[in-house]
Amino acid sequence: RHRGKTVEEQIKLNQPALAWLRKRLEEEITQEEAKIRQEDLEKFKQILDSFRPEGSKLYS
Repeated sequence: RHRGKTVEEQIKLNQPALAWLRKRLEEEITQEEAKIRQEDLEKFKQILDSFRPEGSKLYS
């Protein structure tokens, strides 16, 4: 069970998020937009790791 749900229930609950993800993956973006997204991802990783103790970093 997944968070108190059956696998089938969880799959059904995940459908809107999966549809959004599929749409994003099919989206064509400019090189500039790709660069901005990559920079944002790197900032996100740094911020996330900044809250984790030494030895427990996820990205660094």
